[in-house]
Amino acid sequence: MKKIILLFAVAAISFSSMAQSCEERETNLLNTLGGLSAGFMYNTYLSIGSVSDAYVKEVYTKENTLALLEEQVNLIENIRKMLNELLEKKSLTAADDQRFVKETMEVMKGLQQQARFFKEYVNTKDNTKATSYENQRQSNWKNISKLMGLDE
Repeated sequence: MKKIILLFAVAAISFSSMAQSCEERETNLLNTLGGLSAGFMYNTYLSIGSVSDAYVKEVYTKENTLALLEEQVNLIENIRKMLNELLEKKSLTAADDQRFVKETMEVMKGLQQQARFFKEYVNTKDNTKATSYENQRQSNWKNISKLMGLDE
C-alpha cells in the first residue's frame, strides 16, 4: 500500500511540473535566485559584522578573525563568479533580471571590501581602516536594503 501511495505521489509531482510552461518554470527559478541572493547578502553582512564585533570584544583571536573573514571573501567571490557566468552566457533574457544580478554582484563586491577593511584593521590597528570598514558597512546596508526593497 505504501508503494502505491508513493507511486501516486511521484506521478502527481511529475505531472504538475510538466503542466508548468517554460515561462512559469523560469519565473520560479528567477524568484528563487532572487530570494537566495537576498538571503546570502543579508547573512553575509551579518556574518562579517558578527566576526568583527567578536574580535573587538576579544571573543575571537586575531587568527580566528582573519580566517573567518577570508572565508567570507572567498565564498563571496565564488558566488560572484557564478552570477557573472549567468550574464556572460546570456542566461538571463530580461533586462530587469540582468540589472538585479549586476546590482547583487556590486553589493557582494562591497561586502568583500568591508571584510578586507576589517582584516586590514586587525593586522595594523590603523583607525583609518576601522573608519573605512564602518563607512563600507553603512554603504552595504543601504545597498542591501534598496535591493531587497526594505528602504521603501
